[in-house]
Amino acid sequence: MRTGRIAGRVVLVGAVAAGLATGITPPVAQACTCAYGLSQVSDRVRQHSSPDGAVFVGVATDVRDDGSTLTYDVRVSEIYDGDVEADAVVSTAAESAACGSTLAVGDEYIFFAQRGESSRDRLQVNSCSATAPATDRTTLDAAERSYGTPTVLEADSPPIGATLWLGVAGVVSVAVAVGGVLLLGRRRS
Repeated sequence: MRTGRIAGRVVLVGAVAAGLATGITPPVAQACTCAYGLSQVSDRVRQHSSPDGAVFVGVATDVRDDGSTLTYDVRVSEIYDGDVEADAVVSTAAESAACGSTLAVGDEYIFFAQRGESSRDRLQVNSCSATAPATDRTTLDAAERSYGTPTVLEADSPPIGATLWLGVAGVVSVAVAVGGVLLLGRRRS
């Protein structure tokens, strides 16, 4: 019985030693380790430039969570660099350990996004990019130094129907005022 235990231990120690010798090791949990300080913001912003990237300011208007990915709808207001639509879709890992970026719906951000490998159209951000709240003057100033003044997208104009009714109401108001003045002038004569 004792010989069996010793033999089992020898086999176990031998297997562990063989695994270590060949480089086979158990998986190690990895956390996202790309935090950077204010002094490194300009470097991060400059390093972001790429043909597959986009730098823009927008408001996160909605979020969907499929368990592994957060997908944000973003209403874009300014574009520093890249090709992006006024209504963009931006995704990130749902877990901060996977370098995911959690954004607050309704808040405005400056996004430093890359096109994902799985989809040329989907923009992706992570906590290693320079994406930050749009109130972060350091990041906005660094973006302007790197990319120049952003292109400001025009706010949505009111629908044609609303504009038409405002015009009609204006014309009717002027006609009533002129008619009133003419009627008052006749009564006095």
